[in-house]
Amino acid sequence: MKLKDFKFFFKPAKIGPVQYQDIWLRLIVSFIAAAIIVGYGPEEPYLVLITYPEFYVALIASFFIALLIVHTVYFFTCALDNHLPWVTRFPGRLIMQFLCGFGLGVFVAILSASIYYATQKVNIFTDTRYFPMLFLPIVLFVTVVNAYYIIHYLVKMFVPSAQNRVFKKLKQDSKINWNDQNIVLIYSSNDKCFSVSLADETLELDTTLAKAYQALQGPKYFQINKSTIISRTIILKAETVNRKTFIVTTDIFKDRVLIVARRRKKEFEKWLKGVKKP
Repeated sequence: MKLKDFKFFFKPAKIGPVQYQDIWLRLIVSFIAAAIIVGYGPEEPYLVLITYPEFYVALIASFFIALLIVHTVYFFTCALDNHLPWVTRFPGRLIMQFLCGFGLGVFVAILSASIYYATQKVNIFTDTRYFPMLFLPIVLFVTVVNAYYIIHYLVKMFVPSAQNRVFKKLKQDSKINWNDQNIVLIYSSNDKCFSVSLADETLELDTTLAKAYQALQGPKYFQINKSTIISRTIILKAETVNRKTFIVTTDIFKDRVLIVARRRKKEFEKWLKGVKKP
């Protein structure tokens, strides 16, 4: 990991390869966490606590603190997805996820709680039971939020059935028109072969990837690895993200990591230069 890896903290966060469309989940989780934290410290039963006006003040404050924590983790996770993807820069991403996702999440929790208590003219370190009673549950909350985003990322990247797209699966048809200009991606998964059109419609093929590659007409297709054939039509850019990994970025499959096999990199670069994008 180099110093330049820290540059993105000074730039606005962009949506990464995985789109976490979970705003409602963030709100619900923040409210549940706030309700648990508020009721965790006091000795009175929860049904008694909800009769106190002070309970609702603390609940609202805790909700916004929890929401701030969740959004801090979300913000830095999106930034890290763009600049330190798990699949290609695992060691650096693991360190930065711990520092930014976990470390800053805990820091925001302590800072926000300190400000809240300060408005009540209470010192969080000497006049409350925040650290002996509430600190560990909050650390657990931050850990769970980070774990959720890590699992969410891995599932969307590597489990085809959970891709952040709706596949319109058609019936098997071995008589596909290989001259169809709308075919932009062909891939194999679980011993099955699929073609994907420009309209993002997926067709299960009664053939193999090798036979499909042989049947394709024209130079606009290239097999980038053992399971993926791509069309020049959808390629935005191809770049080396570290010394060994070459990634293809497309304009419609932003939720999928397309890696060029190392032994095919040079041939792919020649093909990419020789075939102009339509």
